[in-house]
Amino acid sequence: MEAEQITNDNIEEMRELYCSFASVAASDFLFELPPISFPDIKANFEENFVKAYICKSTEPEGFLLYSDVLTQGLEITLIYTKNQDNALDVQTTLIKKFVEDAREKYKDKIISYPMLGIQNNFTQDITNLGFTPVGEAILEFNFHNTVSQVVLAKSKTVNLPENYSIDCWHNSYSDEAAKIIYEEFSKLNDAKFDPRFETLEGSKDVLECITKGYYGEFLPHATTVLKYEQSPVGFCFTNLTSSEIANIPLLVISQEHKKKGLGAVVLKNSVNILNNAVINNNYAINVINTTCDTANFPAINTYRKIGFKEKTYYTHAFMKI
Repeated sequence: MEAEQITNDNIEEMRELYCSFASVAASDFLFELPPISFPDIKANFEENFVKAYICKSTEPEGFLLYSDVLTQGLEITLIYTKNQDNALDVQTTLIKKFVEDAREKYKDKIISYPMLGIQNNFTQDITNLGFTPVGEAILEFNFHNTVSQVVLAKSKTVNLPENYSIDCWHNSYSDEAAKIIYEEFSKLNDAKFDPRFETLEGSKDVLECITKGYYGEFLPHATTVLKYEQSPVGFCFTNLTSSEIANIPLLVISQEHKKKGLGAVVLKNSVNILNNAVINNNYAINVINTTCDTANFPAINTYRKIGFKEKTYYTHAFMKI
């Protein structure tokens, strides 16, 4: 069994494998949206938006998709194996070849691998290959769930102290937002697998990806800004990843304003804005979700307080090369 990089000359070898993956993308890999078609994969491949390795014995057994468009890191987006009987051998072969080539081609970059769904079974083995695991929880608020609605309605948040106020997003807040994101997220596990958080410039890039719609349609009216003496000190960003799914890519409060219950205030405000839009039929959203480090108990408890529930857990593995 051996792995080799996909090129324009051999990409057709993974067509059947990719179509097989597409049939189980939702059930086995927890894809919220249908994966793109194989012709679109080929188009993205030709534009260098996505790259791949294929593992073969007598026939193709699995593939690894990754992206190197971020200057600070490489992201493995998916490892698929056709048969679970030899899944470990295929995954190990693909990872070893990928890391070996990455060490030759890239320097001081981070390999990041969110191991969603069935991929999570590979956690211990990828750790043995030199990756460090971080636990992640996906939390979800269901706008059509009675229990969630009751919890939201009954959730008690603090009254805004004197000199605090709430606003929605304006582009004039960008500089302060990037600064706060950098100051807070550079301390968290997120910075270990997304090194953009380690610098102010990288944090500006994260913010731009959110507000320019790279992670889904940005919702400035539902993005809550916490202000203290008219200066922004906290943010709950929201976007739409599809017509039925909203997402909170970041919730952040500046350090000197933490431990006052203000995170729950901005979160509840954003959820209420979208909830009212759903009630008034302005949006056909079913859920709003977010991802949170399982070790960040204060954040998880804040989401639970507003009516979010853990939907699933997964490992986010990373390695510096």
